[in-house]
Amino acid sequence: MHRIVSQEPVNKVPLIANALVNIRSSSDLNYESSVSNIILKAPFEKTWSPDSSDKNSFVLLGGEQVKEITGMAIKGNIDTSMYVESFKFRYTLDNIHWQYLGDQPIPANTDSKSIVYIEFTRAILARSISIHPQSFKGTFPAMRMELYSNVLLATSYVQVGTFQLGAKSVLNYNNGERKVVKNVIFDKVFPGLIVPTVKLSLSLVSTEDCNNAHFWVSASNITNRGFDLEFNANYDAKVYDLVANYFAFQTLQ
Repeated sequence: MHRIVSQEPVNKVPLIANALVNIRSSSDLNYESSVSNIILKAPFEKTWSPDSSDKNSFVLLGGEQVKEITGMAIKGNIDTSMYVESFKFRYTLDNIHWQYLGDQPIPANTDSKSIVYIEFTRAILARSISIHPQSFKGTFPAMRMELYSNVLLATSYVQVGTFQLGAKSVLNYNNGERKVVKNVIFDKVFPGLIVPTVKLSLSLVSTEDCNNAHFWVSASNITNRGFDLEFNANYDAKVYDLVANYFAFQTLQ
């Protein structure tokens, strides 16, 4: 799930140094220990410290764009010899529902001088993350940090499928407007709360010759779990069978 590595990752994007995340904290001890001092490689020895020594303090980093978080770095305060020994890591894809990375606190620094680089064995897809110090040396937790991600691109999820109307339907008889609704369940639930876009096409059409062969397919009631696929016919169209293909995609910016 995570491991300590000996050096800073290469070909990754430092999100804090490049101002690619918004940062706030649960509290700041004072101006000298504000969350603005959390930048890992800033040319000073100030760090962030909360005004409480309990385990509820946190630093929150995130925004609207989804990122593939690959790791982080953490360091203590040399001047005060305070540092974070362990912390909990939370993340969210939709900025509403949060989950922890693992059940146990993640080991961090063993002194106030060294930078500890932590690599996640699998990239974490998230809009925002939070760091919660659990144990520390000194009166309060003290830390600087960096968060690393893969190159920031729009992340897309795509699912495709095929659905057949079948010969025995109301589209095969009667006149006027007729409709058959089939409920389509995606193979996998699309992540987050963004509703996917669904595009439809027809790959098989079997109808009787007539003057007004009006038929079409449409999608309604779209959620991240599925949608209603509507087969429609109008006028005197006799539709023996239709095969519809769907292309569902979701882009998380």
